[in-house]
Amino acid sequence: MASEYPHIFLDHAGNPVSFTPPKRKIDPVPLPIRNKDAHGRRLAAALEEIKQQAEALDVERKSQGVTTEFGVILEFQSEPGFSLTLSGLDRRQSGIELLNVRSHAETTDGPLIELATVYVPFGKLAILQGLAESYLTKINRFGKPPNMNLIDSISNIRIAAINAFWTSDKPFPIKGEIVFWEAWLRTGAKEARDSIEDAFVTACVAAEIEV
Repeated sequence: MASEYPHIFLDHAGNPVSFTPPKRKIDPVPLPIRNKDAHGRRLAAALEEIKQQAEALDVERKSQGVTTEFGVILEFQSEPGFSLTLSGLDRRQSGIELLNVRSHAETTDGPLIELATVYVPFGKLAILQGLAESYLTKINRFGKPPNMNLIDSISNIRIAAINAFWTSDKPFPIKGEIVFWEAWLRTGAKEARDSIEDAFVTACVAAEIEV
């Protein structure tokens, strides 16, 4: 080293010092108090209704010439004053992806409600239904239902409307207002880009949206 870096002088060797990182106390996220059976059945019923709506949307898309099996965008809502367990909504190994998180209050000084927009690929809604089913029917080694942190944090699930993608501080455009939108397409693999763009243009034409 001396010949390669003559300007560096190492006069003293370092002494090893043992180090133990301090323990971190992670407080559990507060959850609403739930009646497990009633809450689990309600969310399971909501997911079943969403499944039927998604199937109807798929038929409608195909009738309009959109043949891509897109999936469905869902909106999850927390109880007022509580947060969603967001890590349970982002399941990228299954293609289920958390798109955005927003908060709003129903009144000026009311508690915040958290909203999460989640993309569920075609055929993957059964994964979320399975989480609700396990919550209802099983008990883990700690004596609690599986997926409790996720399921208990959810107040409502519905198919997302267009305003679920609106994250601006400005108000959402009102009906009848003429606006210009910049659309970012989620293309995934490079070879799928052309087909996704074609499907987008086809959908816009069917909806009488100028591209």
